[in-house]
Amino acid sequence: IVSDPDTDSWIQWVPGKPQFRVCDRKRFLKALKAHGLKATRYASVSKNFRDYGFKALTDARRRIASADGKVWEVYHNENFRDGRYDLLQEMQRCRPGDKTGSPEGPSSPD
Repeated sequence: IVSDPDTDSWIQWVPGKPQFRVCDRKRFLKALKAHGLKATRYASVSKNFRDYGFKALTDARRRIASADGKVWEVYHNENFRDGRYDLLQEMQRCRPGDKTGSPEGPSSPD
């Protein structure tokens, strides 16, 4: 979805960074549904992003307005880069109760 030039008006890569941005939640949810995701609320999608290691760089209070007036929400993940499909295999869902954000879980003390 992010790499599709037809969606650039509402979702796009942040150039040169492992980030993407969204400015139309409804269209994003509709596109995700078309790809098989069953979420009906944007909050559920955001939770899934966190579970896979994405960091929200913006939220409802800190969204970024572009020169054209669109307000964007930005998400970051080192393994989610434009054209780097090989990195997707590194993304794993974090286990419940994992406070470190890593798929392996919290590290044990030495």
